[in-house]
Amino acid sequence: MKRISSLGVLVSTALLLLPNITAGQPLAADQPASSLQAVTPGESAAEQEPLAEGPVSAPSADAPPPQSDESASASEGSPDSDEGVPVRSDQPGVAPLEATPDEQSEEDGDRKADAPEESSPEEPIPGEVDWNGLIERSPAFLALMHHAAVHLPIALWLFGAFFVVLGVVAPSLRNQIPAACLIGGALSSVFAAASGWWYAEHEWGEPWDGATHLRDIDWSEQLTQHRWAGVALAIASCVLSLVAIISLARGSFRLGILWRIGLIGLALAVAWEGHIGGELIHGKGFLEEAYQAWINPDAP
Repeated sequence: MKRISSLGVLVSTALLLLPNITAGQPLAADQPASSLQAVTPGESAAEQEPLAEGPVSAPSADAPPPQSDESASASEGSPDSDEGVPVRSDQPGVAPLEATPDEQSEEDGDRKADAPEESSPEEPIPGEVDWNGLIERSPAFLALMHHAAVHLPIALWLFGAFFVVLGVVAPSLRNQIPAACLIGGALSSVFAAASGWWYAEHEWGEPWDGATHLRDIDWSEQLTQHRWAGVALAIASCVLSLVAIISLARGSFRLGILWRIGLIGLALAVAWEGHIGGELIHGKGFLEEAYQAWINPDAP
C-alpha cells in the first residue's frame, strides 16, 4: 500500500509539472529534479535514464518545432516528397527538374519568338548618295576624269594661239579671244594637273609622297616628266592670265606682247605634254609605228 500511494503521489506531481516543462518554464528553485524520478511498473532500473539536475533550459527561438510521429509519417507518405512522385518545379525553395530535349527545344522556340527581332543591315540603294567617306573616295573618282579634263586646256590654248597669229593681220582679233582662251585654259589646267596626280597614284601606284623629295626624283621616267610638266604648265598659265588681265585693264602694249607670246609657248608645250601622256597610255613610239604603217606597211 505504501508503494502504491507513493506511486500515485509521483504521478500526480508529474501531471502537474508537465505543462510547465512543455511550455519551456524552468522548475522552481526549491523543487529538485530528482524528486520527479520514479520507477514505473514494468521497467527495470537499468532502462531508466536519470533526469539532469538543475533547471530545464528553454528551447531556442530558431529551433524548429518538434515533429510528432504522425506528422513525420505523413510527410514520408506525401506525394510531394523526394521519393516516389517527382517534385513540382513551381514549389518555392525546390530545385526544378531538368527539362527533356523536346521541352528544351519548345522553350528555346518560345524565347526566340518573344525576343525582339534584330534589325538586319540595310542594303545600299542604287543611286543613293553614301555621305560617309565621300570626300575620301573623291580622288579615286576624279582620277578617272583626267583623260577627259586634259582636252579642254589643250584645245583652248591651241585655239587662242591661232588667234594670236591671226591677230597679226587682223589686230581686232588679237586681244579678247586669245585672252579668254588663255584664262579658260588656265582654270581647266589646274583640275587636269590635279586629276593627273591622282591618276598616277591610284592607277600607276605612284603616290604623292613619292615625288616630294626633288633629289630622289628620276627625271628620265616618262611618268615623272609628264606629271611635273603638267604642274608647270598650270602654274605658268595662271601667271600669264593675271598678266593678260592687267594688260587689258591698263592697255599696256608691252604686257600684251608678253602674254601673247606666252600663250603661243603654252600651246607648243601642251602639245609635247599631250604626246608624253599618249605614250604612257598607248606605248612609247606609237606615233612612229602608226606613221610607218601608213607610208610603208610592208617595211619591217
